[in-house]
Amino acid sequence: MTLDFGEARPLQRVEILWEFPAKSFSISLSSDGLSWAEVYSTDLNGLKQSLINLGHQSARKLRLSMREVVEHLACCSCVRVAARRLCRRIRRAAFILATLRSE
Repeated sequence: MTLDFGEARPLQRVEILWEFPAKSFSISLSSDGLSWAEVYSTDLNGLKQSLINLGHQSARKLRLSMREVVEHLACCSCVRVAARRLCRRIRRAAFILATLRSE
């Protein structure tokens, strides 16, 4: 899932409320949508809420990538991005962001 803020902003944090937590996911930032820098990654998530501090890194776009899911399904109900003069809250961002089969 990719969020576009329209212009580069200093991003403070991302909060993800999971209905079905992704076991492994990452957060990447970009100023142009072509070049991405991974700023957070985990392989051991089981929490219903993930709060990631971004340290005021400047970006126009934020990408949430799920690499591994728990029990074949990963879904978040809300993604909040906090930045100066911006608090974007996306409800049911993609209903089901990823459905994967364990191999």
